[in-house]
Amino acid sequence: MKSRFAGVLSVSIMLVTACAPAAPPPATTAPAAPPTAAPAAKPTTAPATTAPAPAAAQPSAAPASPVAAKPSPQPAAPSPAAAAAGATAVKPAAADDWTAVVAAAKREGKLSIVAPPGSDVRDALTNAFQKAYPEIKLDYTALSGSQVGPKVIAEQGAGQFLNDVLIAGAGGINTTLTPANVLAPIEPWLTGPNTRDTSMWRGGAIMLTDPSTRQDIVFNNAAEAAFIYAPDQVNPAEIKSWKDVLNPKFKGKIAIGNLRQGGAAVFTVMWYTDPTLGQGFLRDLFVGQDIAVFQEDKQIIDGVARGRYAIGIGASSTLVEEAIRTGLPIKPFDGSVMAEGTILSAGNATVAVFRNTPNPNATKVYLDWLLSKDGQYEWSKTQRTASLRTDVPTDAVVDYSIPKPGVKYFPGYGEDYIRNSRVAFPFVDTITPK
Repeated sequence: MKSRFAGVLSVSIMLVTACAPAAPPPATTAPAAPPTAAPAAKPTTAPATTAPAPAAAQPSAAPASPVAAKPSPQPAAPSPAAAAAGATAVKPAAADDWTAVVAAAKREGKLSIVAPPGSDVRDALTNAFQKAYPEIKLDYTALSGSQVGPKVIAEQGAGQFLNDVLIAGAGGINTTLTPANVLAPIEPWLTGPNTRDTSMWRGGAIMLTDPSTRQDIVFNNAAEAAFIYAPDQVNPAEIKSWKDVLNPKFKGKIAIGNLRQGGAAVFTVMWYTDPTLGQGFLRDLFVGQDIAVFQEDKQIIDGVARGRYAIGIGASSTLVEEAIRTGLPIKPFDGSVMAEGTILSAGNATVAVFRNTPNPNATKVYLDWLLSKDGQYEWSKTQRTASLRTDVPTDAVVDYSIPKPGVKYFPGYGEDYIRNSRVAFPFVDTITPK
């Protein structure tokens, strides 16, 4: 479908005060999630921040030994670094008898995960885990961010709780799934040796994307490409600002993704809140440039690869990297050259647990594997972005995804982003053809 819009950008990374987490459940019990809809708020423009130098990979650490302990009614105290990070830091749950949890997971014998499409990402999220735990059969449902909400909300509304773990973009989780009450608080599920030990995580803590709901955590933080482009239609040396995409030669030649989810949503909020762009830029871009809006990222990638569009904004980095590896004639544009900055994104590297998960022990085991050094390396190799674990090798990481010192980045998750999106999205609706 076609649509019209205009945009602006801002940069902020906020630390917020701590709040008390929910008590963890017994090893074999799935916790229920309370309603989590948040009130509307006025937009906030946080001061621009510059990216720190990326953390160097540490030497390989020996795997943590299983922790044998009875569940406690209170979570373990967070590390000093985690406490300093406030409510954005995960507070590890009390240790389970991990041997008993793994045994119970094997008796359950299955796990259902919903995660991004693409054979490479599917392999990364399943093959190594299946080798480590062959007794737990993985059922993988490949859905884009825009597909997850309608499917899961309809299923749970009909009393069907079919899935355990979700891996997706933070935007769709926090703006669609959290208000629909289909997720559970995640901290009670982090009871294994790898998820309780946060010493190898950047800043000494695993980070929540929304401290008000505490339902999902981020394990990857990458500078996103500003867009993909057709090399025969775009000279990258001519683009130094987001305003340069308003060049008349790009009219009718720009495609963008779902404006409520994924990278397109983050760029929209960034453009809206940036004082040098704002509503005027959004109108000039979406209306003046006759921009095409697509609900599926593959349509953007295919459109640029075929030459129908010169520029594609907001396509999943997972699918973009896979398309490049298959030889499609597209290239990512390094957003660090933009005068106004670019987005800092978790991409699809956000994990959550569905409410009333059918396989609670297998869910804990999978989360412990995913957030381990080995699990994170499988993801990093496929995504070509750096894990927030500092002991994960970075040999497969692409340069443009590493945040650069001195560059402004707008984080596409967290409290500030959610607050600003509640103002930006309604404005975008006013300039979108019905």
